[in-house]
Amino acid sequence: MKISYAWLKKLVNFSYSPEELADYLTMQGIEIASIEKIGGDFDGIVIGKILDVKKHPEADKLSVCSVDVGTNILTIVCGASNVAQGQYVPVALEGSVLPGGQKITAATLKGVTSHGMICSASELNLSDDAKGIMVLEKINPGTPLSQIDGISDYVMEIELTPNRPDCLNMAGVAREISIRSGNPVKYPQPPEVKCTINSTDTIPIAIKNPDLCEQYSAYIIRNVKVAPSPFWLRNALEKIGLRSINNIVDVTNYALMCMGHPLHAFDLDKLNGPEIIVRTAKKNETIVTIDEKERILAEDMLVIADSVKPVALAGIMGGAETAVSDSTTNILLEGAYFNPVSIRKTSKTVGLSSDSSYRFERGTDRAGFVDVLTLAAHMIADLGKASGISTRIDTIAKKPQQVTISCNLDKITSYIGVNIPHNQVLDIFKKLQFSILEQNGKDVKLAIPSFRVDLAIQEDIVEELARIYGYNNIPMAFPGSEFIEFELNKNIQFARKTRSILTGMGFFDIITCSLTNKKVTEEFPSLFTSKQHPALCVKNPISEMQHALQTSLVPNMINVIATNARHAGQTLQFFEIGSIFIPKSPQEANEQTVLCIAVSGKAPKDSITTTRDSWDYFTFKGILEDYFLSLGLRDINYETASIPYLHPGRTACSKLNNEIIGYFGQIHPVAARQYTIDQNTFIGEFLVSPLLCNINALSRYTPLPKYPAVERDLAIVVDKSMTFQIIHDTLTSSLPGLLEKLSIISIYEGKQIPDGKKSINFRMRYRSVDRTLLDDEVDLIHNKLASVLVNQLNCEMR
Repeated sequence: MKISYAWLKKLVNFSYSPEELADYLTMQGIEIASIEKIGGDFDGIVIGKILDVKKHPEADKLSVCSVDVGTNILTIVCGASNVAQGQYVPVALEGSVLPGGQKITAATLKGVTSHGMICSASELNLSDDAKGIMVLEKINPGTPLSQIDGISDYVMEIELTPNRPDCLNMAGVAREISIRSGNPVKYPQPPEVKCTINSTDTIPIAIKNPDLCEQYSAYIIRNVKVAPSPFWLRNALEKIGLRSINNIVDVTNYALMCMGHPLHAFDLDKLNGPEIIVRTAKKNETIVTIDEKERILAEDMLVIADSVKPVALAGIMGGAETAVSDSTTNILLEGAYFNPVSIRKTSKTVGLSSDSSYRFERGTDRAGFVDVLTLAAHMIADLGKASGISTRIDTIAKKPQQVTISCNLDKITSYIGVNIPHNQVLDIFKKLQFSILEQNGKDVKLAIPSFRVDLAIQEDIVEELARIYGYNNIPMAFPGSEFIEFELNKNIQFARKTRSILTGMGFFDIITCSLTNKKVTEEFPSLFTSKQHPALCVKNPISEMQHALQTSLVPNMINVIATNARHAGQTLQFFEIGSIFIPKSPQEANEQTVLCIAVSGKAPKDSITTTRDSWDYFTFKGILEDYFLSLGLRDINYETASIPYLHPGRTACSKLNNEIIGYFGQIHPVAARQYTIDQNTFIGEFLVSPLLCNINALSRYTPLPKYPAVERDLAIVVDKSMTFQIIHDTLTSSLPGLLEKLSIISIYEGKQIPDGKKSINFRMRYRSVDRTLLDDEVDLIHNKLASVLVNQLNCEMR
């Protein structure tokens, strides 16, 4: 959720910088994930009033505007479609600089000189809206834009744990700041309405399921004018990521983000009866929600209904038929307390989540929501220029119970391990708005505020006390009992990591027997020894097919693939981590842990644009590269190799620190026919021990790139024997740092290419970590690399 620094300062007085506030909240359990500056200093940007708008004589899409900027009247050419006479707009004067760095100067556009610029919200770094100019409220022309309250701000992204729904709003975060600053929270007060307050204007409300809805309250607001929201309201919502709709919907969103309780506005005239019935859905009942999708309802789902049909999914989303529109004049504004379990279950069942359901699922303020409802109702009456508003209409099916927790001051501090003075503990309770109902020496009974739905037992109080006292103030202490430190075996750690990576890539983990046929060990000898001795045999074999210790995992893997292929397995992806036994003599073997990976049949479709049908060599190699990268191994090299049971030309070995760690390739057609496999099958086998030696290095975080990349293509003609590895190493060593990625687009042999040659088309991605690369600079770098290929590798450019 996003929160506004400027908005928070209106709710509670504090002097912390955005960075200091982020550190404090994070240490208090409200993690701040990011801080983003909105707007800027706005020097030279003032408010202007558009006096006149005329079409540009030479350009249909441009307008020539006369703009009063206080000191004089400027002629400004504007290309926005929403520009109109009488608007108050931000104007960047000549010599000013926009937040993005653009300097404003006089410019002649199609024969008309423009003295300044009418700005959009996007150009001022206030939002992503670049569709038109920014329209403000009536403000004296010439007023500096920087003087508008809250125009520049810092927006913080907070990441809350599920037990803190009370902080899913500005007021909740302000309460956390108040704990440290000592200043009270200034909750927004309902504006004084200038319309008739009618105590007899009412609507019948019935709650049929008290366990699912404890209270339902509403206001009726008459003869409102649905219109765009004022700038302050649009600005407040858009900064935190909400799109402005109109003054009615925006007020409900404002109340939600400010105070934390979801509300909903109905078009009163579209309600049958009109009346409100809070009930569970009937069999086969449906509703079309605001997102224009029809939802089929189950009989345990709570709905808000009129006298005929459901008009809202309770706590989740309103219905399309009764939604507020531009023609709406009379409004029913509702607020309620719903059972969190019921809302969560319905949301999951219908596959619909909203800002409302997100909060109701976690728990909202049972007792305080009526204040939020009153605030919103009076704001709508004020902004909508209503002619009348009702008094609050309440239907209470179950009164909220005051949550109380008894605790012992000595006991709760002993849990923390720090001797906190009792008067300091009681002071923390006061800051947390816990009321002391009873105190008998060290035993106290606390009344918990209704917005803290996460507190129920004494241990919850301990956590709150430790949080506010300060985790960093609690000294580190080792347990009193003796224990033996235990570290997981590295092989186990490797296996867990590998299973996590490969299952995430769609592979199935298999386990096969380590006993095999001795003949198979001769057909598939170990690849990890130069001395081939006969496989070790057991003295009492179970069968002739299982009397020798396996020297490779490949034979059993191929058997698994063949079996699955016979049972219509179309996309097969398997891996196994197991032991092989490399004979050192007829009586002794060296046990090694290896990883075997295999794919067969049709390749999974990555997207609707994927044209690849079956696995190929490069796709399988890419999977292996992704796996090694996930282990943090970035220095794996590949060289062509020859293995008897693998396809010539489609076989390679993997090297790490110039040491062979494994082989992979396509199963040879002869071996495939022997196992009755008639689909493309690729397999690889790798030693685990060299991988373990190289994955212990500390992984380091690399920030996401700030500056854009530039791509260029390059086509060359080289000898067929030249490998991509040689080209890759030559290019990356020639330009370290700027050449971010080198990939092959296509390889071609045939017409227009000489015999013994091949054409390779590369895509090269350039990026600098400290600046934006210019086209001329990239062209120079690109040409330099092309000359390196020509001079060092005797390549020809295409």
